[in-house]
Amino acid sequence: NKIVEFKLYCEPKWDNSVKLNSDIYHITNSENTEDILKYGLLPKSGKKKSYHPERSYFLLNIEDVDVILKHFKRMDKVSNEENSYDLLRINTQNLKSFNFDGKLYDIVFYKDPNSNGVYTNDRINPENIELYRKNIS
Repeated sequence: NKIVEFKLYCEPKWDNSVKLNSDIYHITNSENTEDILKYGLLPKSGKKKSYHPERSYFLLNIEDVDVILKHFKRMDKVSNEENSYDLLRINTQNLKSFNFDGKLYDIVFYKDPNSNGVYTNDRINPENIELYRKNIS
């Protein structure tokens, strides 16, 4: 009999929540910036390593921008695209959103296990978002 090794990896449905005390940053395709500043940041599902509910990702430190931007540029090269990106700053003071029942609630952020950043499944209102840097490279 031949023994075959089998490994099963599971990801939790929800990661650990984190409390934020300072601004966070979001990199977006420059084509999306105007709509984000007008309507807010809505969780989306895009190219990912694994399946999970729609979410928006954020950097905790401005120093991490170059690392993520290089990753985006590599993905652009693989898909034969050439995109420009903007950096948005999110003010996390009193950050709230409306629930389906119309009531305000605190937005919850979770630690992203695959990076130094965080994510949320909640909408970020435009009042909390500002264009920090245009056409970053």
